[in-house]
Amino acid sequence: MKTVRLSIIGRFFTTFIPLLFLMAGIGQAEGMQVKYIGWSWQKPAQAADSQKGGAQITFTSPADGTTVSSKEPLVVKFNVEPGENGDHFHYFLDGDQIASDRQRSGSLDFGKLSPGKHVITFKIATVAHTLIGVEKSLTVLVK
Repeated sequence: MKTVRLSIIGRFFTTFIPLLFLMAGIGQAEGMQVKYIGWSWQKPAQAADSQKGGAQITFTSPADGTTVSSKEPLVVKFNVEPGENGDHFHYFLDGDQIASDRQRSGSLDFGKLSPGKHVITFKIATVAHTLIGVEKSLTVLVK
Protein backbone atom coordinates (compact mmCIF):
# COMPACT_ATOMS: atom_id res chain seq x y z
CA MET A 1 0.00 0.00 0.00
CA LYS A 2 2.81 2.45 0.80
CA THR A 3 4.48 1.85 -2.58
CA VAL A 4 1.30 2.77 -4.48
CA ARG A 5 0.83 5.89 -2.37
CA LEU A 6 4.42 7.07 -3.01
CA SER A 7 4.02 6.39 -6.72
CA ILE A 8 0.90 8.55 -6.92
CA ILE A 9 2.55 11.33 -4.90
CA GLY A 10 5.68 11.08 -7.05
CA ARG A 11 3.66 11.44 -10.24
CA PHE A 12 1.84 14.43 -8.81
CA PHE A 13 5.10 16.27 -8.10
CA THR A 14 6.81 15.35 -11.37
CA THR A 15 3.93 16.02 -13.77
CA PHE A 16 1.12 18.09 -12.30
CA ILE A 17 3.09 20.78 -10.45
CA PRO A 18 5.38 21.65 -13.41
CA LEU A 19 2.25 21.87 -15.57
CA LEU A 20 0.71 24.35 -13.11
CA PHE A 21 3.85 26.50 -13.22
CA LEU A 22 3.72 26.64 -17.02
CA MET A 23 0.00 27.44 -17.02
CA ALA A 24 0.51 30.19 -14.44
CA GLY A 25 3.21 31.82 -16.56
CA ILE A 26 5.94 31.05 -14.06
CA GLY A 27 7.63 29.15 -16.87
CA GLN A 28 8.46 32.41 -18.66
CA ALA A 29 11.84 34.15 -18.78
CA GLU A 30 12.55 37.31 -20.76
CA GLY A 31 9.64 36.65 -23.11
CA MET A 32 10.83 33.13 -23.94
CA GLN A 33 8.90 30.06 -22.94
CA VAL A 34 10.69 27.77 -20.54
CA LYS A 35 10.42 24.02 -20.94
CA TYR A 36 10.38 21.58 -18.03
CA ILE A 37 13.04 18.92 -18.69
CA GLY A 38 13.34 16.16 -16.09
CA TRP A 39 14.05 17.76 -12.72
CA SER A 40 15.22 21.13 -14.03
CA TRP A 41 13.96 24.10 -16.02
CA GLN A 42 15.81 25.10 -19.20
CA LYS A 43 15.14 27.48 -22.05
CA PRO A 44 14.47 25.42 -25.21
CA ALA A 45 17.18 27.35 -27.06
CA GLN A 46 19.77 26.29 -24.50
CA ALA A 47 18.76 22.66 -24.81
CA ALA A 48 18.93 22.83 -28.62
CA ASP A 49 22.31 24.63 -28.60
CA SER A 50 23.87 21.96 -26.43
CA GLN A 51 22.77 19.26 -28.89
CA LYS A 52 24.26 21.15 -31.83
CA GLY A 53 27.67 21.52 -30.18
CA GLY A 54 28.28 25.16 -31.08
CA ALA A 55 27.81 24.67 -34.83
CA GLN A 56 26.92 27.72 -36.91
CA ILE A 57 26.82 29.01 -40.47
CA THR A 58 27.30 32.64 -41.56
CA PHE A 59 26.93 34.06 -45.06
CA THR A 60 29.16 37.09 -45.53
CA SER A 61 28.22 37.86 -49.15
CA PRO A 62 25.82 38.44 -50.79
CA ALA A 63 23.30 39.66 -48.24
CA ASP A 64 20.02 37.78 -47.92
CA GLY A 65 17.44 39.18 -50.36
CA THR A 66 20.03 40.71 -52.70
CA THR A 67 19.26 41.16 -56.39
CA VAL A 68 22.04 39.84 -58.66
CA SER A 69 22.61 39.78 -62.41
CA SER A 70 21.97 36.65 -64.48
CA LYS A 71 25.02 37.67 -66.55
CA GLU A 72 27.41 37.26 -63.59
CA PRO A 73 28.20 34.06 -61.67
CA LEU A 74 26.79 33.92 -58.14
CA VAL A 75 29.64 33.62 -55.64
CA VAL A 76 28.65 32.98 -52.03
CA LYS A 77 31.16 33.81 -49.29
CA PHE A 78 30.69 32.03 -45.98
CA ASN A 79 32.04 30.92 -42.61
CA VAL A 80 31.11 27.49 -41.24
CA GLU A 81 31.82 26.21 -37.74
CA PRO A 82 30.74 22.54 -37.70
CA GLY A 83 30.97 22.37 -33.90
CA GLU A 84 31.80 19.30 -31.91
CA ASN A 85 29.10 17.14 -33.57
CA GLY A 86 29.61 18.20 -37.19
CA ASP A 87 32.32 17.40 -39.72
CA HIS A 88 31.40 19.17 -42.95
CA PHE A 89 28.46 20.83 -44.70
CA HIS A 90 26.20 19.96 -47.62
CA TYR A 91 25.05 22.76 -49.88
CA PHE A 92 21.86 23.01 -51.87
CA LEU A 93 20.48 25.19 -54.66
CA ASP A 94 16.69 25.47 -54.68
CA GLY A 95 16.35 22.32 -52.57
CA ASP A 96 18.63 20.14 -54.71
CA GLN A 97 21.89 19.01 -53.13
CA ILE A 98 24.90 20.15 -55.13
CA ALA A 99 27.81 18.73 -53.10
CA SER A 100 29.52 18.75 -49.72
CA ASP A 101 32.59 20.63 -48.51
CA ARG A 102 34.92 20.79 -45.51
CA GLN A 103 36.05 24.42 -45.88
CA ARG A 104 35.62 26.49 -42.71
CA SER A 105 35.52 29.75 -44.64
CA GLY A 106 35.76 30.64 -48.27
CA SER A 107 33.55 31.05 -51.29
CA LEU A 108 31.54 28.83 -53.62
CA ASP A 109 30.76 29.69 -57.24
CA PHE A 110 27.24 28.66 -58.21
CA GLY A 111 27.70 29.86 -61.79
CA LYS A 112 25.25 31.97 -63.77
CA LEU A 113 21.72 31.39 -62.52
CA SER A 114 18.49 31.73 -64.46
CA PRO A 115 16.28 34.74 -63.69
CA GLY A 116 14.01 34.34 -60.70
CA LYS A 117 14.20 33.63 -56.98
CA HIS A 118 16.87 31.14 -55.84
CA VAL A 119 17.61 29.72 -52.39
CA ILE A 120 21.09 28.58 -51.33
CA THR A 121 21.12 26.37 -48.21
CA PHE A 122 24.03 25.01 -46.17
CA LYS A 123 23.42 22.11 -43.76
CA ILE A 124 26.03 20.79 -41.32
CA ALA A 125 26.52 17.01 -41.25
CA THR A 126 28.49 14.38 -39.34
CA VAL A 127 31.26 12.20 -40.79
CA ALA A 128 28.48 9.70 -41.67
CA HIS A 129 26.61 12.49 -43.57
CA THR A 130 23.83 12.64 -40.98
CA LEU A 131 22.47 16.18 -40.74
CA ILE A 132 22.76 17.60 -37.21
CA GLY A 133 19.94 20.14 -37.58
CA VAL A 134 22.05 23.26 -38.15
CA GLU A 135 21.24 24.93 -41.44
CA LYS A 136 21.06 28.38 -42.94
CA SER A 137 19.53 29.67 -46.16
CA LEU A 138 20.23 32.66 -48.36
CA THR A 139 17.70 33.94 -50.89
CA VAL A 140 18.74 35.89 -53.99
CA LEU A 141 16.68 37.37 -56.81
CA VAL A 142 18.35 36.96 -60.21
CA LYS A 143 17.45 39.49 -62.92
